[in-house]
Amino acid sequence: MSTPTKDQRLERYRKSPEAIKELYASEQTQMIMEHIIDTYKLEDKLEVVDIVGDIILGFYNKADLRALLIQELQLPEVTAQQIAADLSGLLSLIQNGTVVGSVPQPIHEAPDLRPQTLQTAPVTRQAVGDPGLGQRPLTREEVMQALSPKRTMSEDIATLQQNTPKAPPPPNYPQ
Repeated sequence: MSTPTKDQRLERYRKSPEAIKELYASEQTQMIMEHIIDTYKLEDKLEVVDIVGDIILGFYNKADLRALLIQELQLPEVTAQQIAADLSGLLSLIQNGTVVGSVPQPIHEAPDLRPQTLQTAPVTRQAVGDPGLGQRPLTREEVMQALSPKRTMSEDIATLQQNTPKAPPPPNYPQ
C-alpha cells in the first residue's frame, strides 16, 4: 500500500462531501484520536492520525486499518486489533463515501486513583473534630483512638454470649 502524499490528501479533502470533511476535521474525531494515542501510548502520533484520516478520505478501506497499523507502525497484532475495535464506532459512520449518523463522543477514563497520584495531608486534631487542641499532626495512636469504632466484634460476641440463654444439651449428648 502506498502512502498518499500531503497534496493528494488535500485534493481529496477538497473534493469530499461536507459530511466527510466534518468527520475528518471534527473536534470529536480529534478527541477520539487523542484518546487512542494516550491509551496505547503511541509514539508516532501523526502517522496514526494520517492512517485514520486516509481511511476517512477513502484512500484505504476500513477493513485495512489493522493491517495498516501493523505495517506502518510495526504495532503488535493484538494492539492493532484493539485500536481497530476502539475506532470501529467512528469508522462505521463511513458508508459508500458518505457519513451516516453522528460522531460518537470519546470515551473518558476514570481518574487515576493509584496511591502515587493521590494527594494526602496529615490528620490534624481539627480533622477529627477536636478543634481546641491546635493544628499539630496526630500521632498514630491518637488517630486510631479518634477513628476507633464505638464497639468491636469481640465485644458484640461477648454480649451475645452473656445474653443468650443456654439451651439444654441434646438428649444423647455426653456431658
